[in-house]
Amino acid sequence: IHLRVVRAALHRFVRYLAATGACPDLRFSRHGDPRAVPGHEALLTEYEQYLTLHRGLAQATVREYLDQASRLCRARGGGGGGGAAGPPWDTLPPRVLYDRLLTCAEHRSHHSLRCAITALRSFFRFLRVTGHCTKELERYFVRYRGYPRSRLPATLSTEDLYRLFETVRGDSPKAVAHRAVLLLLTLNGLRSGEVARVRLDDIHWRERTIVFRGRKS
Repeated sequence: IHLRVVRAALHRFVRYLAATGACPDLRFSRHGDPRAVPGHEALLTEYEQYLTLHRGLAQATVREYLDQASRLCRARGGGGGGGAAGPPWDTLPPRVLYDRLLTCAEHRSHHSLRCAITALRSFFRFLRVTGHCTKELERYFVRYRGYPRSRLPATLSTEDLYRLFETVRGDSPKAVAHRAVLLLLTLNGLRSGEVARVRLDDIHWRERTIVFRGRKS
């Protein structure tokens, strides 16, 4: 499991414990509240109620949409909306949206980026419906289409590989076999299924070759 997923799950669990009073001594920091953006607290609270009462979205979806809206408010700075001081949302420069999406693209998968765009479009529709903005800001976004396997897969670092090989040191037949499997996976880039299907008849000792039988042509 990715570390970011574990951190997010623990973060939400701590928020749940604090909200339900299951741990009386637990004090959850206000900084963890996505609505705690200076100058935008009332707007984000209204947006949360809009998603829950008018849209009827699930709590997990509400949290995701509210998180994207709060990040945009932080990137925008100042107040705005609800009578707070600051420039109106009608004057939101496209550069702010571009920088926000660029940040999402650098740290998110294609699926997560598409969800972030959907959340921002929802926030812009809320601004227009509730009178905080007159422009159709959601039209700033074009339909995003992600392609499978368009990014390089995540790999182990060199330090992790060294630590992995340290676990199979030794001259025992089991250690040698495990080391051979790791070498085939790391140096030759073979799939785990291809290595698992190797039989003794596939190893030609005199020619120093191995025949790998893959399911794909």
